[in-house]
Amino acid sequence: MLRDLIATAISSKIIHESLEPIIRLLKEKTPQTFLILQTITKALSDSTSIHDAIMRMQEGSSLLEVLSQKKSWQYIISRTFKKISVDEVEDIVNESLAKQVEIARRYNLLGKILIIDQHEKAAWHKKHTECLVSINPKKKPNHKGHRFYTGAVAGPITVFTRFLIDRGNTSSGEAFQVLMAHAETTLTISKVFIDAGFYSVLTYDYAVKTNATVVGIAPRNSRVSRIILDHHRGLNYHYEPGMYLHKIGDVSIKLVVVPRSREKRVISNDHDAKRIVKNYVAFVVSRVPDGFPESVRSRGRTGLVGAFRAWAFTLAEDYRKRELIEVLYRLASLIDARIGAHYASLRFFIFGLALVIVNIYSLVRGILRNLLFLWFRTSVRVVARAVFVWLRGISVVWDSDVFVGCFLGSSSRPPPHPDFTK
Repeated sequence: MLRDLIATAISSKIIHESLEPIIRLLKEKTPQTFLILQTITKALSDSTSIHDAIMRMQEGSSLLEVLSQKKSWQYIISRTFKKISVDEVEDIVNESLAKQVEIARRYNLLGKILIIDQHEKAAWHKKHTECLVSINPKKKPNHKGHRFYTGAVAGPITVFTRFLIDRGNTSSGEAFQVLMAHAETTLTISKVFIDAGFYSVLTYDYAVKTNATVVGIAPRNSRVSRIILDHHRGLNYHYEPGMYLHKIGDVSIKLVVVPRSREKRVISNDHDAKRIVKNYVAFVVSRVPDGFPESVRSRGRTGLVGAFRAWAFTLAEDYRKRELIEVLYRLASLIDARIGAHYASLRFFIFGLALVIVNIYSLVRGILRNLLFLWFRTSVRVVARAVFVWLRGISVVWDSDVFVGCFLGSSSRPPPHPDFTK
């Protein structure tokens, strides 16, 4: 069908542009560039290990068997990434993400809401400990692992924009500053959403100095709980939004408390303090609209108080868009390869490639649905398999920095003469 041809052409073009930086780096390190990428992509699309991906690729194929006669193909992949540093992996993944952001901008699919988050992966390596950091033991099966920070921009579609690796000496505030500095030079941002993990002096000091609208969540500690209880009791136990001056170190910002919706509140006649605090969400806001007073505690619905009330509930509704980056992480978990590699560069390459494939899925889906009004029932695993097929079928001509990709059949005949009349 025509729509299938359109979808194939669009996806091929996006895959081509997205993978060009990755292919260029591997071309400099190994002659088996495409076979390595096929193997890793196969592991991602099947959510399996590199070893199992090799076994599945060997079925009906003699190419891997020939390459593996002298040394294990898994060993060859590992040795290739021994020659690649973590910095190089971070750079090429970010270059691929930048190209995908430009594709989204080209098709008017780029939003103006920046979401910054961190993600952790458990690891059990004891010999090669590069980039191993302490992770949250409550959520992960091990106390050690890898952490990376990401930025994503939300609009008609949501795409990752930046990939930052924690090498063991990067705090959440420093990561926030790096991601914000990049976004300010490459994107047009109206709001920035972060979670409680970025609650620090570095984060909000940077937000105030750059006059950025950053919205985060305040940790539910004793100080914030006391503010919520005083606010609620001052309103005779009525649930209304409020705003108060809040300090993190020497940085002055606003604490906006907004009650949860009625269906999510836990109501009791004994006015239990813990229940009251849980029925509110405390937002930390670096900048509020002009004209609002320093603090607001009122049940009014008109005038300036009414304007604040509408703004506070809109703020809480907009903050729900922060969950869009969690959707991207869940998509990435569907193509999560089981990694037993020793070298951190290979592990982070697999993490970064998964983010690139998720962006390919978002771009293809967004272009087909939002611009061409074509509806396909697809998934990120199907897109990952399409990347694998594209890599398997492509023939590459590399001349200096020029990348030409085309689908060509293999032939033993020599190429035609440039002058086809001869």
